[in-house]
Amino acid sequence: MQDNDISCDQLRRYIRTHHESEYLLVDVRQPGEYRNSHIPGAHLIPLPQLVQNMSALPAQIDLVFYCHSGGRSAAAA
Repeated sequence: MQDNDISCDQLRRYIRTHHESEYLLVDVRQPGEYRNSHIPGAHLIPLPQLVQNMSALPAQIDLVFYCHSGGRSAAAA
């Protein structure tokens, strides 16, 4: 994937057509939001902590960031 927005349906299709080893799904919301609901398999890295954790993110696979409305995930990307 490239640096662009995708819809919920596009993400569902991407997840169905790619093996989980090909991408990392990153929830950049706050822990309380993540506890209330999240996409199965997503890793929680709140946006304020993302910079500290950048070196831990794999460079060789697609990184898919998501949040509630798209603002935080766009900033993460």
